[in-house]
Amino acid sequence: SMVENNGAKGTSQGGKPKEFHPANLLENAWSNMQPEKGCGLVNLGNTCFLNSVLQCLVGTPTLVNLMGSKQCHTNLIHMNDLPDDFYVTFEKSLMMMINSGGKSLKPKP
Repeated sequence: SMVENNGAKGTSQGGKPKEFHPANLLENAWSNMQPEKGCGLVNLGNTCFLNSVLQCLVGTPTLVNLMGSKQCHTNLIHMNDLPDDFYVTFEKSLMMMINSGGKSLKPKP
């Protein structure tokens, strides 16, 4: 099933599941997507813990590099004319944080 294969369709040689993003293609160093300044998020009720997790994710080079690549989930979804899903919203939100120029963003409920 797709869950057993980490969401990838098919298997590679040796029966091993295909990888979406093989580790040897991921860089754990900043490319051209490095955020210049940290982005603040306005708290809406008890969102401070979630906000801090999102800020940590924006500071993760491997994730940011992947989201900024042509192989990002959002591009793959749109190339296949599929509807947006949770991860597309997640990518767009993190990219807004990266491109905010250090300004605080207010999440929309």
